[in-house]
Amino acid sequence: MGEQQAGYLERPATGQDLYNFALKADANFMILKNDMSTGFALNSQEFAIVRAEMSSEFKAVRAEMKSGFDNVAHQFDNVAHQFVNFRAEMRNEMSGFKSSIIAWVATFGIATISITTGLGIAIILKM
Repeated sequence: MGEQQAGYLERPATGQDLYNFALKADANFMILKNDMSTGFALNSQEFAIVRAEMSSEFKAVRAEMKSGFDNVAHQFDNVAHQFVNFRAEMRNEMSGFKSSIIAWVATFGIATISITTGLGIAIILKM
């Protein structure tokens, strides 16, 4: 309280008194303004560093993900190629199987015709 009383005067404040008070208040705010400017500048620098680090990390993550997806795409291509090979092998096997069935049916048909003809001739000859 003593400090407040030290500058206390028992008279009305003049324009000059108010002006002097405003200068003191402005001086105090200038110190605060300078401190805030310094703090904001430091924060801006820190954020710039953080942004640069995040950018480099995201680039690394994207590169790693691209590599992983490229690997997966390559594996899918290999699987698709294996299916194409399997389909070609099945066609070859099926065409061989069809040929064997056709040969078997032809042989069976010829044998059936031969037996039927032979029986027909035998029946005719016995009559």
